[in-house]
Amino acid sequence: YLKMKYELEDLVQQLKFESLSIYRPGLLLGDRTENRPAEKFAAAILRKIPRTLFFDSFYPTSVENLALRIADGMGRASKPGLTFYESREIPLQ
Repeated sequence: YLKMKYELEDLVQQLKFESLSIYRPGLLLGDRTENRPAEKFAAAILRKIPRTLFFDSFYPTSVENLALRIADGMGRASKPGLTFYESREIPLQ
């Protein structure tokens, strides 16, 4: 899964958009049709650990929160070039 995400990022970058924002959230939380007990367990544990640089890239956020952050970014003037938003740069709700 991670390999595919990075390959897709590379392909999108090759399109040479004037402005491109790539969001890299941690564990995404939301309603799913399939049962994912390992994700639920990880989210419960990660929420209890202080958000530090070590766990920051895995820190869970809801799909709704991520969508709000993306929409908020789209409402502002786009930065020219390529911008990455890592998990630690996606505010918690």
